[in-house]
Amino acid sequence: MKLEEIHEQWAEDCSLPVALLEKSISAVPIMHSKYLRYMSTEKLTLKKLEEDRKVLVKLKYDYFQGMLPEEDLKEQGWEPFRQKILKSDIGMHIDADPDIIKMNLKIAAQQEKVDVLEQIIKHIGNRGFLIRPIVTGK
Repeated sequence: MKLEEIHEQWAEDCSLPVALLEKSISAVPIMHSKYLRYMSTEKLTLKKLEEDRKVLVKLKYDYFQGMLPEEDLKEQGWEPFRQKILKSDIGMHIDADPDIIKMNLKIAAQQEKVDVLEQIIKHIGNRGFLIRPIVTGK
């Protein structure tokens, strides 16, 4: 699911027409369930990306050390790394690597989705508390 899709769905779901406040209260659990499902899926995707990043960092470490087997180089589509760099400089090379940067951006985008969904779920949780006094007059 894309972040834009989450925003679009929430834009539809977040409205609270005054004439339908009682109906809105009964919709709270349904919306909560919907966005909780989204969030659990997106959190699992985030976890997968984070684990994939760990594997990629290890591959890049071996690559920059010149220790990556030929078969792994071919599998990744990388040319052998011929430079000699100090172990203390490997972190800098890994951080600046385009594949790592691309993975970091994917993780950041995924984290943003999770954060947005967490905020939506918080709002949904508070919604009942906001609507009940209006409907009951208390």
